[in-house]
Amino acid sequence: MTESSARQWHQRLREMLMVLLAAGVLCLLTMVVSTCDPIVSRPLAPQKVCMANLLNVGHAINVYARQNQGRFPPNLGTLRNQHLLQPVYLVCPTSGTEPVNGDFVYDYVYIPGQSQDALPTNVLVYEKQPYHDDGGNVLFADLHVEYIAPYSRVEELVAETEARLADKD
Repeated sequence: MTESSARQWHQRLREMLMVLLAAGVLCLLTMVVSTCDPIVSRPLAPQKVCMANLLNVGHAINVYARQNQGRFPPNLGTLRNQHLLQPVYLVCPTSGTEPVNGDFVYDYVYIPGQSQDALPTNVLVYEKQPYHDDGGNVLFADLHVEYIAPYSRVEELVAETEARLADKD
């Protein structure tokens, strides 16, 4: 075997190994993606979508508060009107709520008159009714979201918040 044919053979062997390596990596990636795909593409449960909606509402409220000396907005419409929040985040996916005469109808109730210094246990936004089993999602004044069941407990928390706000005035 001449030196030139040995180089050609060595070059060919290296190219074949690179093709085999690339095919192996591609095969491995295909296996990983195919096993992860059901996890990644599975839709969120409606109750989780509501929680995510309320987290988005909380984020928008926080942005508004930073621009307004720590005060929370007077209503949810203000967030929408100032383009801080899209209307889709104000609707529960299981409620079937649609705009009425072009006006937006929200599935969440906002308790105004609060600010960033409110008690963390104060309810800020909650679902109008128990759209998910017997409970509801609640956004608290510290901007965390919890699923509370039964819904009567949501109503108790709302009443406690409203009483604290009335005492403050």
